[in-house]
Amino acid sequence: GIGGTCAACESLGCFLQVKIPPESAAKHIQWGKYNTSEKMVAKYKEDPEKYIKETCRLDPPVTSATASLKEHTFVTMAGKEFS
Repeated sequence: GIGGTCAACESLGCFLQVKIPPESAAKHIQWGKYNTSEKMVAKYKEDPEKYIKETCRLDPPVTSATASLKEHTFVTMAGKEFS
């Protein structure tokens, strides 16, 4: 969706500038040898698709959450009942 795409673009822009995106798990992101914007841009130009995928791996643009219900429940969605 739009939200995830926008978040991925924001992360990509931050990474290219060697900045930690605002809502990311900052303690888990380390730049290693790509510690300047020039090095990041060069790495991006080397293979943009791989760079974007790695950015999304390090800072996932879409997260999910699940929960278990304590009791058996019926849910109606699009006119169909599910259990």
